[in-house]
Amino acid sequence: MKRNYIDKIITEGSVKQKIKLYMTDAALFNINYSKDKKLLTDNERQIIWECIKDPKDAKYYEELRLRNKAFLMFKAHISQYRLTFVYYQSLLVKFTEQSLLHYHYESLINDLLKRQKDNDTRVIAIKMVLERNKRFSTVSVEKSGVGESIKVLQGESFEDLFLSVKMINDESLKVKEFIGQISLFLDKKLPLQPYKDFVKEEEGAIVKAINQCIENLTRYKLSDRVSGVELVRSLEINRWEDIEVEIKDEDIEDISNAGI
Repeated sequence: MKRNYIDKIITEGSVKQKIKLYMTDAALFNINYSKDKKLLTDNERQIIWECIKDPKDAKYYEELRLRNKAFLMFKAHISQYRLTFVYYQSLLVKFTEQSLLHYHYESLINDLLKRQKDNDTRVIAIKMVLERNKRFSTVSVEKSGVGESIKVLQGESFEDLFLSVKMINDESLKVKEFIGQISLFLDKKLPLQPYKDFVKEEEGAIVKAINQCIENLTRYKLSDRVSGVELVRSLEINRWEDIEVEIKDEDIEDISNAGI
């Protein structure tokens, strides 16, 4: 907010405009927790405060104050949701890497086995692999026309991936609805720009984490390593823009009344 605009409101603006400026200054501090970010001087705040004399202006100030209190009750939840999705992203990377490691481990061993022309050497190598991995119960032997090969079971790592994708999709629906409610509440009941910017920035971080999860699954083509429509769908993360939520007026009133 430009200084000349602030000066104009203080000298020429209505009491309602001054109250909104006063609350915007408070909102900026609540977001940054820094006095260096304040819009108003102590003297300017006092001037605005002394303007609130008419009952209708006092009522408007009290409404904004209570709604401001309500928003601050939910502010920490928005930040926690952002951290939750960053955590989900790290989990997905971890389980993706585990799955890829199993896949490449299997490919490397079988490539080496194919190069062993002597059957006795192949048998010894397979026994060694099984012995080294028996406590993990993740390696088995498959027979084919060209001889035996090693199969690394993907069950556990893929189950972790499926669970991670499900958690992301379930949480996305809940969080988008919540952020939609908060955003509409700010538009209709508490039109303070610092809060709007804060919500937009946190939502942007959530969307970025979700998109990086989608990119991670797409890049390594993990869906190509499962069979069946349902399993393939279990590795699909819903895009933020495709998630549909319904925001009701009573939801906005519930948020607004939380500060009472």
